[in-house]
Amino acid sequence: MRRYLSLTVFGLLILIAGCFPIELDVSEGRVVIARAEGFFTFQVANGKLTKVIGNELGEPVYARFSPDGKELLAIVKAKDGFQKFEFYTVPVAGGKPRKVFQGEKTAYVRYSPDGTQLAVSLVPSREDPVLKTEVPEVQLVNVKDGKTKSLAQKVGVLTRWFPDSKRLLVFQIVSKVKDDRFAGNIAAIDISSGKITPICSAVADKSFYFDLSPDGKTVIIAGHAAGKVGTDLSQKEAFDKKLFQISVATGEVKETNKKAEFAIFSPDGKRLAIGTEPEGFTLDRVNVEICELGKLDESLLVAESYKGLALGGGGGMFPGWIDNESLYYFDQKAVYGTEAKSVSLFVVKTDGKKRKNVQPVIDLAANAEEQ
Repeated sequence: MRRYLSLTVFGLLILIAGCFPIELDVSEGRVVIARAEGFFTFQVANGKLTKVIGNELGEPVYARFSPDGKELLAIVKAKDGFQKFEFYTVPVAGGKPRKVFQGEKTAYVRYSPDGTQLAVSLVPSREDPVLKTEVPEVQLVNVKDGKTKSLAQKVGVLTRWFPDSKRLLVFQIVSKVKDDRFAGNIAAIDISSGKITPICSAVADKSFYFDLSPDGKTVIIAGHAAGKVGTDLSQKEAFDKKLFQISVATGEVKETNKKAEFAIFSPDGKRLAIGTEPEGFTLDRVNVEICELGKLDESLLVAESYKGLALGGGGGMFPGWIDNESLYYFDQKAVYGTEAKSVSLFVVKTDGKKRKNVQPVIDLAANAEEQ
């Protein structure tokens, strides 16, 4: 079984370009890691780190497992361009990499569940005449032959595939409410016809986050307002972001009082990992709480995670699920004085117990590979 592990510095998930999130992916307990030395898989249970490919293709930026876990999608910064990225598929067991895509100002990518398509988010250099800013679009890339197809324009960077691999969930941008807020729709796009079907209306800022349940029936968003399609949300727009639960089939919106930056479904779809503000003033920390879907008031605090600063934009950093009973998150500590700091990967059970820093194991094995 494969599950995305999202960990992203809170960046411009609507309008950021050329900066991928720090997002981990997992397949059968193996986490894929892109670091200076190359692309690695890390087996959480036994601490085994395996190099899949080095950095000879370019500077490692981002990686995902194919849905069957047999290949990596390795994304590198091209050697001949400032904001140019190259996408390669690489057999996990070893083999020759194959280039499938190259693009400028790319910012996000997701495999379709059947493994045949990539949904690549990128931001064209042209400014939208209405929104007065550069606005993302999504392209489909055929994994087998590398052929591309423009799927949708004026959408957020963040995407989610439906389980049938025939539709893609996006935030469709309709108008700018304020300098940092946008009104639009959570919508499903048919990848064959390009038809966009709105599910609900929403108001989002540049750090907007949504997730789709594994069965494709429920959307959770962290936004400033949400309502039925066509609802005027101007009077409902709030300063803080709250969680909204939406039925894909009916468009029914359930508003909660839970203030949060994100909510991420567990692999079985029964629970959520929620990011909330810690007490006191902080710009680079987030509480990670666990709760059952529909019981947001009964959440359990399991960790305080480092989320990084998004000064001037940046991909993002979110904790995420390893399996139904464990998560990962990041923490930061000073290593030379107070200014020189490092970020470490931690794992923890959903009850907040068996917390473990796995970064030393990863670093030791990666450094040994270089000897």
